[in-house]
Order: sequence, then structure tokens, then C-alpha cells
Amino acid sequence: MAGVDEHQIRQSALWGHMTQVLAQVIRERPANAMDALSAASNHLLSGSAVPPTKGKMYVDPRPTARAEAPIDSFTSTRWAANTNTALAPPRPPRRPRRADGENDEEEEDDASANAGLDGQPRIDLADHPGTLSDVVMEQQYFNMVGLGLPRVEAYRLLVGLRQLIRSEPLSSVRFWGVVTGSSYDYYVAECQVDAERMQENADMNGEGDEDGDMEEEEEHAPVSKIADVLCTVARGRLARRGPRPSTPAEEAGTGLNAMCYYASTSADPTTWTRLPDVSPHHITVARALRCRFSGNFDAPVHGHPRFMGSEKHYLRAQIARITSACRIAPVQTFTTEGAVPDAEEEEGAPAHPPPTAVPAYSVVPPLLPQEMPDEEDTDAIAAVQAWFTGYSKEELMQTKGWSHIAPSVLSCGRVTTALAEEEEEQEPADGEGENGQGDGASTSEPPPPPPEPEMVAPFLCDISLDAPLSFTGHSRAQLAAWTFRKAYEVEGSQTSVYVAKSLRWPGAATYAVTTTGRPGASYQMMYYGTGLKDMQGAYYAPPLPAPCCHEYVEAPGEFDGQWDCTIDEELRYAPPPPRPEAEEEEDEEEDV
Repeated sequence: MAGVDEHQIRQSALWGHMTQVLAQVIRERPANAMDALSAASNHLLSGSAVPPTKGKMYVDPRPTARAEAPIDSFTSTRWAANTNTALAPPRPPRRPRRADGENDEEEEDDASANAGLDGQPRIDLADHPGTLSDVVMEQQYFNMVGLGLPRVEAYRLLVGLRQLIRSEPLSSVRFWGVVTGSSYDYYVAECQVDAERMQENADMNGEGDEDGDMEEEEEHAPVSKIADVLCTVARGRLARRGPRPSTPAEEAGTGLNAMCYYASTSADPTTWTRLPDVSPHHITVARALRCRFSGNFDAPVHGHPRFMGSEKHYLRAQIARITSACRIAPVQTFTTEGAVPDAEEEEGAPAHPPPTAVPAYSVVPPLLPQEMPDEEDTDAIAAVQAWFTGYSKEELMQTKGWSHIAPSVLSCGRVTTALAEEEEEQEPADGEGENGQGDGASTSEPPPPPPEPEMVAPFLCDISLDAPLSFTGHSRAQLAAWTFRKAYEVEGSQTSVYVAKSLRWPGAATYAVTTTGRPGASYQMMYYGTGLKDMQGAYYAPPLPAPCCHEYVEAPGEFDGQWDCTIDEELRYAPPPPRPEAEEEEDEEEDV
């Protein structure tokens, strides 16, 4: 063809159509290839081997707009990119340099291969040093009883958790659960901080030098900057109303702050935000509130009493409450010391049953894993018979087969008492008067009696001690706070899966996998719910505000009215009029 080159012919639609027709004929190999060309062409054009006999009665001449990209297409693309980054194998260690400072040709090739398209070096994807739980396997156990996350969502969470443990100085990361919200859901990860990695990051970033520079800048700060800071602090104090928290918060790494928590939204499970440490004020106020989550970390929490914080503080408080109430494990998995006060036993007297309530702890008892007893020691084996035999008699289908492994939260919002700290702070104030001398009247009075300690359930107690639930109109007066299910197992299988679900906190569940003849069981806890406690069929009523203060009581004659004075009386006590200026000048000349 004149004026048409080979490139234009190969790019034409006819060339592509004939290529597909010939490919189909070669693939099917009909008996009469020439007659099959027409049928193959019609099949590719209209989807049928026979050409259509009737056309469309009406064809819209306007062009049809293409469908827009799906809403989650960009999210999926970003997640796919993070997947390649998170699941890439670690890079091999680089070879040492030569003594003369030159590199081998192979090292130069490796360096060029490790560089990106823009010439920048790629991120070193060394394997993370911490411990990461297998989210996919954990959710498979929950799926056996109809709980847990789908496999695709669990895989996405695994990728996000690997990103988290590589980017943050953490020694262990575990998937805690999902808290649903109106806009987005929260994915929560329970982590333990690695002190060694944190110190390494601080040394690399030079935080110590920055602190010194900041102190020098603050010393020589201009007056305008200091005024701005004071105004900001004053504005924050005016905006914060309500009772100030009086109970001291627990230090990081102890009590309710023993673990740190990170959260991400369902929009991007690879971006994590660290939740702040919980304070007693947040715990006590969260008990009186019932607010659903929105999915925005910075959203305000409306309600009475006033919650001093945003939604991330409220989320952290609910996580602490759920973890304390629903963190359980198969019985005899752990042991402790000092959880129950030692009682004096008389010789020959029958053993007393363990107490159901003990005074609040000043220090949380240690949680120690169960040790393997000696096979010849029958008494030691009998004490842990259920754990030693792998719970072969289905002890995990009863409340006595599970125990709490988290301390109870006190009414003050802590797991340990704060009386010792308050007494230490009050000792110097009580022993000195206004001028630093002791007050004789105060020393003569007897000190007030100490308050009675709060009674809580003993550490590592059975979940059978949990208060039962009662629903109005239910056929049963009381319901157990926990329900149990056993997953389906093939006949002859040695492995069993048990799941315990909480009715007081709907959505909290714990699975336990046991093997016949093998001591112990593997377990894990997960939460999937709204983050709110069950109301047992009652309607929520917010607490009433505090009663109004009494009016000021007037003393007799304190505010009695008096007669107003007359004009003459006012002029009598009025100051003299000012002197004219001319007289003042004459007085000055006379003085000279």
C-alpha cells in the first residue's frame, strides 16, 4: 500500500483482529481452516459464531462515559506498595572494604542494583529484631467457631504489624483487636517497648544534644516569645474545666501502662499512631460515659462528666478496662507469689478454701509460667493435673478451667493503691507549721484512722468468681459472665480448639489450642466490638450534675440599709477646690 509503512499496519485495529482470529484457528485446528476464519471473526466481534441478523433499534449517539475508578483503588495501590516493602527478603550483609579503600566490581554492581530509579539508595529491609504474633493463624482458630477476621483482612494486618515493628523500637507486637466506629474502625496492636532499641534511636538522633540546645534557646528567648507561651498556657487552663485529677497516674511499664498500644484506622492499616498512657481520671470518667467511637483520633468526647482528652484518650481507657476484665488463660498456665495473704494453719485442722476477695495490692504480683514437674513426683503432678494432661477432660468448657491473668482495676482508676505515695507527700506538711515549727495542738490530736482497703478478686483467680449477669424478663435469674464453645474436630484428632466469650464485654474472646498428652495449651485473646460494656438490658442514663451550692447565709444586721446623705453633708466632707494658677506662681516667686 502506497503511503503506509509497516509500523502503521501493525498498529492498526485490523492487524490486531486478524492476529486474534489466526491465533484462535491455530489453537482449535479445525478440519476446514478457511471456513473457520469467518466464524472465528464473528465470535471475536459479537461473541457468537453466527453474525447477528438484527441490529439495535436505537443507538444513543452520545458517547458513554467510562466508569470511574473504585473508591478504594488508591488505598489498595498504597497497600500493595507497602506489602512489597514489608515482605521483601532481607538484604545480604555487605562485604568489607579493602585495605586500600577500593571496592570490587561486584560490590559496585550490588550498589547500583540496590539503588532505585531516581538514584537514591533503597531502604535496608533487615529483619525486625522483635517478636511478632502470627495474625493469620490466630484468626484461623477464631474462624473455626465463627469469630475473627477474614483471611484477606488478617493478611493486611500482618503486613501493617510488620511495618510497625520495623519502624518503632518494640520488642513484641500482638494484634489486640478491632474497635468499630461510625466512619472508620480502629485496629489496635499491643506492644512492648524495647529499651535497648529506644536507647540506640536516641543516640542516633542526638536527643541529648538537642535538649541542651533547647535549654540555651529558652534562656535567651525574646520577651515576645515568652509572652506567647504564657498566653497559650493560660488559654489552655481556662479551656480545661472540671475536677482536676487527684490520683497519681501509674508510671510507664507498670500497672495499666505495662504495655503500650498503637492504633490505625481501617482506611490505612499500615499507618500507626501511638496511644497515650492511661490516667486514673480517664478510667473513672470512662466508666460514667457511654460514647461510641467515630474513627477520628482527635475528635472530642462529649458527655457528662467532662472527659479531659480526645477520642484517642477515651480509646486507651476502654482498652485498659477490657484488657483488665477479659484477659484470661487456661487454668494452671501461670503461677504467682504473694497474691493471697498467708494464713496461719493449725496442725490437724482442715485446709481453708482460697479467699474470694483480698485487699487491694500495693504491688502487682509477678506472673510466672508454670514449670514442668518431675514425672516421678506424683504430688506435684496432681497439683497441675489438668495442665499436665493437656486438659483432656474438657476442663476448658467450664468457668473453673480459665483464670484471669490481669489485675483488677480499682475504683480510683489504678490497679495498685496510691495511699503510700500520698502519705509520703503529706508527712512534711503535717509536721511543720506556718513558720516551720511544729504545732502543739495538731500533735496532741490523734491522727485520723486510715481508710479501709478496697477488696478485689485475688490475682489468678478463676473466672467463676465474676459477677453473674441478670436480664429483666429472662427465664433465668442469673447468667454466667462467660460462654464456651468447642470447634469441630475430625474423629481421631489429637488437637482441640476451645473459645471463651465474654458477655459482660461483647466481642472479647480467647481461644485455647490443646493437644492430648502434651502439657499446657496455646492461647490468645482478641476483641472485636464497639468498645462498650453490656448494659444487661437497661437503658443508659447519664449521671446527674452535682447539686447547686447553698446561698450565702446573711447574718442579722450585716446588710441593713442606711439613709443616703444630703448635698450639704456631701459638701461638708468634700475636698477643697483647686487653687488658681496665678496664685501658685506668686507663691513660688515669694519663696525664691
